[in-house]
Amino acid sequence: MEPVSQIGPARLAAPTTMAPLIPVPQDFAVTVRDIEWHRTDSGQPLLARIYQPTGTQSRAAVLDVHGGAWVTGDRTTQQNTSQAIAASGVLVVAIDFRQPPSAPYPTSIADANLGTRWLKLHATALGAAPGARFGAYGGSSGGHVVILSAMRPRDPRYAALRLAGGDGLDATLDFVITDAPVTDPQAHLEKAVAEGRQSTIERHHLYWPDEESPIEGNPARILGRREAADLPPLFISQGHDDIPVPLAGTRRFAALYEAAGGRVELLTFPDLGHGFILHEPARPESIRQAEAIRAFIRSVID
Repeated sequence: MEPVSQIGPARLAAPTTMAPLIPVPQDFAVTVRDIEWHRTDSGQPLLARIYQPTGTQSRAAVLDVHGGAWVTGDRTTQQNTSQAIAASGVLVVAIDFRQPPSAPYPTSIADANLGTRWLKLHATALGAAPGARFGAYGGSSGGHVVILSAMRPRDPRYAALRLAGGDGLDATLDFVITDAPVTDPQAHLEKAVAEGRQSTIERHHLYWPDEESPIEGNPARILGRREAADLPPLFISQGHDDIPVPLAGTRRFAALYEAAGGRVELLTFPDLGHGFILHEPARPESIRQAEAIRAFIRSVID
């Protein structure tokens, strides 16, 4: 295995210690650094932010896939939670990936699939213990990406990107963590149309190239159609007053997931809306959410 300093064409910065943004117990200090994890065929460099707990070999490694209505955001979007996860002793790698308008569906799913394999290939060099468990974390549209990637880790469209040195690796996951995930993109569009939320409608059409794709690449409808799917243990957190992603739809998805044989842990928060942990990391509910995520990971690896 190559040393961490040689992963990617260039190491962009030395590690720096990151202070907690969510005031949860810090079992380990966390260092962060950015590296180039992939370069596309067009020459576009994609960066990853590595959240590494110091003084330990991580028993789990998590791929952070950000949200942003499939169109915006970057590897720093979910830094609040990624630092909190890493402070419990878990390696976290937050990736940039291709986005519209130049990269519609299924590009981000293919990048997440590649990112999962990349993480598996380099986990020990990045500080994970041999035999570490692998998971993914995504909020909102990032939740859609990680759930769909986890359900279809061997889909030839999603697994099409070659990973040098990674022959034999696949994108299967041991667990998935989400916050307010978009589990039914078609219903997400229909609600936005009914409510006249033009920005959501525009972003939907930037990402989904045709009318069939948001039904085909739709986790809830995959389960409803009883298609074969991997179902790793799944954690979902969400506010009761989420407008763009109604909790009722998340509950329906969780029921479908469990009926198909998967395990779901659903944590909800009264009187709170979409993605509150991103904007109010110090509030008591954000602390509870982060602690529940850390407890869920422990339940998978213990």
